Amino acid sequence: MSLTLFASEPGDTTIVNLLRFQLNKSEFVKGDLGYWTFMNKTLPYYYGNIDKVEYVGVHISSSPEGPLSRNKVLTEERARRILDYFPDDANIELGLIEENYDGVLEQVDSVNREAVERIISSGVDVKRRLMKLPYINAALFNLRYARIEIRFRADEPVEPIHDTVIVNRIDTIYIVQRDTIYLEKSPRTIPILGVKTNIVADAILAPNVHAELYTHLAGLSLEFEYTFPWWKTDVVHRYYQILNGTAGIRKYFKNSYTGHYVGAYVNTAIYDLQAKTDQGFQGELNGIGLSYGYVFTSKKDPRLKFEPYIRIGCFNTRFDEYHTSEPFDGRYYYTYTGKSSDFVPRRFKMTYFGPTMIGFNLTYDLICLRRY
Repeated sequence: MSLTLFASEPGDTTIVNLLRFQLNKSEFVKGDLGYWTFMNKTLPYYYGNIDKVEYVGVHISSSPEGPLSRNKVLTEERARRILDYFPDDANIELGLIEENYDGVLEQVDSVNREAVERIISSGVDVKRRLMKLPYINAALFNLRYARIEIRFRADEPVEPIHDTVIVNRIDTIYIVQRDTIYLEKSPRTIPILGVKTNIVADAILAPNVHAELYTHLAGLSLEFEYTFPWWKTDVVHRYYQILNGTAGIRKYFKNSYTGHYVGAYVNTAIYDLQAKTDQGFQGELNGIGLSYGYVFTSKKDPRLKFEPYIRIGCFNTRFDEYHTSEPFDGRYYYTYTGKSSDFVPRRFKMTYFGPTMIGFNLTYDLICLRRY
């Protein structure tokens, strides 16, 4: 349900908008048709005909997750967000539903409604029991909204703008006009490729670049990472050289590619590290593991994202230890021209299991599609 523009009586015009809010926030779901219509149609029409405004009603609904104290604050914040769009002296009827249990019943289908009604009417541990129901999230999603109704008075009778059929769906509205039905949609930005860097690794002198390809298949994405510190000091043998490549797959809990995700990865690396002033190590490494993180977007630019994450896994490495006083050509790999029978392979090996990375990615969705 979004813009509903119709003539209830000759000379009277009413606009009704339904705007959805993000979970536990006062920010709107900006890709939603209701938000796009309110910003681009309703507000310009309102301010262009403000002298004819007869009534403004704002009704805020919050879903019942979380503590009641938080829902009260959240509902008030959402109300202030809506009221900021209207003049300070506007006469507005305000209604707040801090925990919309009636709405839960309305959203649940008839098969499950009786079970939900029993839980709500019992008054015993209602929230926890509701959250356990596998179908409840879809119902709660539709209860975080603001319903805005504006009525205008015309000085003289006017021809109805539209004869309207309201369809109870959040993402669409069907409008009947001159025997024609058409579907109105809001523009959506669809991310395709994001580029990122782990600013924690950057801060400890390990520059890196990542890419994430959003498949838009069940919330899956593919990620690739390259880490490339390759520094040395020739005056005194000091090396900090790592070349690491990582490939992985992620599964986001939400198809919007934000919020919680889990993933799996594999990586391979070569390195030359001087751990002490006179001792160094060089070797190869191969690893595998799991990852978990959370992605949230910038309020000013939804293409800019922030992502704390952790990886847990294991790796196996083979390496050699060397003393800086020994002759060394300054390269990672062996330069060997003797007999193959005299070649000495890596002398040491080690296997590790545990945390392998804690990071904070800064991401920008470089390639996006714009759809209507």
